Amino acid sequence: YPAAQAAPPRPYLPQDEAARLLPALARNLGYAVDDTRAIAACTAAGAGTGVAPRPERGFPLVVLSHGFFLYPAQNTALAQSLASHGDVVVALGHPGDAVDLALSDGRVVPTDMRAEAPALLEWRRRFHAADDHATRAALIDGYAQALAGSRLGASQATWREDVLFVVHALQAGH
Repeated sequence: YPAAQAAPPRPYLPQDEAARLLPALARNLGYAVDDTRAIAACTAAGAGTGVAPRPERGFPLVVLSHGFFLYPAQNTALAQSLASHGDVVVALGHPGDAVDLALSDGRVVPTDMRAEAPALLEWRRRFHAADDHATRAALIDGYAQALAGSRLGASQATWREDVLFVVHALQAGH
């Protein structure tokens, strides 16, 4: 995508990816491995049809960043929808913050399951336990303080750098 024409569907996750990702996803989110197996049966839009002709001003770029402890392909349907309308879509993998992520050299980087900072855990508990919107809204200012020094806070800074790296690499023609 942006594809020149439609192609038959393909597996959402190839077997080797499903064998690595689904157990890690189950572990990260506290599910039984069998509860994730249906994901492997899903299909995605086909590939290999050639790229649509480049518009005069080029294709717009959308960079998708997966959620904490999840995986780059989690937004495949969204990516395909965007790409079918002429956007180039890149899905990043954040090593250590994704399910066990395979690098191009074959190494697998497991999810970093270190415990989160107590201040952020307490803020999250209070936020989710709040009875109403006004109580939650009053807690938002404390989020930045709780995020500072947390694992999630460090990851957000790294994710920003990952996105900028990809954008700059693509702009340079890599």
